[in-house]
Amino acid sequence: MHAVCPHCQLPGDLTEVVDRDLGRVLRCPNERCPFRDVPILYADEYADHPPCQVSVIGLSGHGKTVYIDAVLQEITRIGGQWTGSGFNQVWLDQAQLARARKRIRDLRAGLLPKLTKPVLERPLIVRLSNVPRVGGSQLVLFDTGGEAFRSTEMLADGGRYVVHSPAVVWLLSLNPNEPEPGSEYAHQMLNVYLLGMAQLGGRPREQDLVITLTKGDELLTRPDLPKAARDALYAPSYNPAGGIWGTLDAASDELKRWLAEDCGYHDLVNLADARFRSVRYCITSSQGAPAGDDRQLDFRPMPRGVLAPLLWLWRLARPPAWVGTDMYLDLPGAVAAAPDGATVRLDAGTFRLPAPFALSRPVTLAGAGADRTVLETTSPDIGLEVYSDGRVTLRDLTVRNAAAGPADVVRVTGGELALDAVTVTGGRSSKLVNGIRKTAGAGVTVRSGASAVVTGGTIGRNAGSGLKFVGSGGGSATGTTFHHNGGGGVVAHTTGSVTVVRCTCRSNQTGVHLERLGSCLVDETVCEANKTSGIAVCKGAAPTVTGTVCSGNRGHGVLVTDASPALEQLTATGNAGCGVLFEGSAAGVARKTTARGNGGDGVRVTGTGPLKLEQTEATKNDGYGMVVTDPAAAVDLGLKGSTLNGNVAGNVSDVRPRGWFGGRS
Repeated sequence: MHAVCPHCQLPGDLTEVVDRDLGRVLRCPNERCPFRDVPILYADEYADHPPCQVSVIGLSGHGKTVYIDAVLQEITRIGGQWTGSGFNQVWLDQAQLARARKRIRDLRAGLLPKLTKPVLERPLIVRLSNVPRVGGSQLVLFDTGGEAFRSTEMLADGGRYVVHSPAVVWLLSLNPNEPEPGSEYAHQMLNVYLLGMAQLGGRPREQDLVITLTKGDELLTRPDLPKAARDALYAPSYNPAGGIWGTLDAASDELKRWLAEDCGYHDLVNLADARFRSVRYCITSSQGAPAGDDRQLDFRPMPRGVLAPLLWLWRLARPPAWVGTDMYLDLPGAVAAAPDGATVRLDAGTFRLPAPFALSRPVTLAGAGADRTVLETTSPDIGLEVYSDGRVTLRDLTVRNAAAGPADVVRVTGGELALDAVTVTGGRSSKLVNGIRKTAGAGVTVRSGASAVVTGGTIGRNAGSGLKFVGSGGGSATGTTFHHNGGGGVVAHTTGSVTVVRCTCRSNQTGVHLERLGSCLVDETVCEANKTSGIAVCKGAAPTVTGTVCSGNRGHGVLVTDASPALEQLTATGNAGCGVLFEGSAAGVARKTTARGNGGDGVRVTGTGPLKLEQTEATKNDGYGMVVTDPAAAVDLGLKGSTLNGNVAGNVSDVRPRGWFGGRS
């Protein structure tokens, strides 16, 4: 299974093995991973429970271990408060569970933990399910002694879990009685962190930093503590489905200003802003009151605000989706909560969707732009499925397949899908089995009983076709670019109605492939630089193709096989093969065709179907201007109204007896 290892935090294929002592475990492929054996349950429902690395750093005595214990205690308590969501937790390792339960019992009894050794220890891993408006998450909690952050050498040993962490939680105490108090020590620690990361190959500018002021119970005695920070400590609920987000935002802004302007930590604040991707501030109280000299509390601890860093980690790792004014960090949850016909607004960022993800009700997903908002699908066989009774609309976003195996990106099996300024990419095909691919790897597939309306946007870099209509599926594409698809840019193998208007089909296998159509219009479309033909019309199709340009294709500009299209004002230039090739029982009509500078003939007729050509311009082709190869061909070349000159092999080659529809030259 492809996943991020919870220990080294690098992506890789975790394989199941049987360990002599541990039994069934997952094995990390990274030989430098400090703990290569991963709990077997880590892979269970992984897509629904992405890992959240809680990488805690801080100087000795600033409250790291107490904070982690308080978080564990709070997690066991909130299940009784977050009613209705189905919230639950699972520890992934029995030994970890036993140690964690003991630490929680000690903390409840008022006994604080001993100082942590500055060595790298195996993290605690706990899975949370059905967190309100967040969904699932696997917390990976790292803790090491503060001594590890006093020098780059010790950081490389005990604190190296931070190297690949997407975010870091820095616990900072402002108590002047700490062993290493004040802004000078804090600034020194940040310098050590930055130097150590540089030596270890880390990239702080790709990390988020959550600066967490600990021992908030002591800070409450300071009259200058910002009101927003007090409000955060006294917030009655840290339920993500409530109003806590506004409280956290206000506290972060005020704490940053307070630290820089009133507490003398301006160097720290400015350096953090300059060297990290983003910085947030929060305040916690893991104990609720100071401890005595014997590290014993006089009463049971009353943690306050300890979930604040965790909520920030979720918020920074997951772009929000909005249903009205309600924020969700879980897109499936947002879609489920939205009324029929509502719009779910998606902020910029990547929404990693668990498998499977289906849109079964009429809803609109509106992103912040195709280059800013990404729906990343991970489901095998199909990424995003639409089967609504009404219209599902995707707007201003990208749908990208990231499944490890073969998958179509979008499949419409019912209702109507509207794509407006959307990019679709990443389809992967399965291997051929008896000449059949189980999964074609298409960008968008529209099946019988369904339709799709595509406006603008791009569909490209899919192993299969870009937009494919099958069965009786139908729809339209207007102003869309189809590029670098392994099949056709647009493929219509359907009895439904299909329209392609003002589109560009570039560098696909075929630009547009049409067969067995009910009705079809291709208008003002450009098919260029495709690996075979610009347009292929075959097997009984009778489309109307008007004002379309086919240029620079490696095959023919237009290939017509056993079909009867109506071609109007078609331009075929610079193709490696013929400008237009009619073969088999090809029939129909072609008016005002321009075939210029092609590597083969301008217009070539090898079939016998009833075909009429009018006002053809065939010039400067490497073959003939016009060619008829079958003596029985029922074709009217319309020579009197055509322009034929400058063709290398000659202007006309007609093998039929003289006098048949104008004779041969």
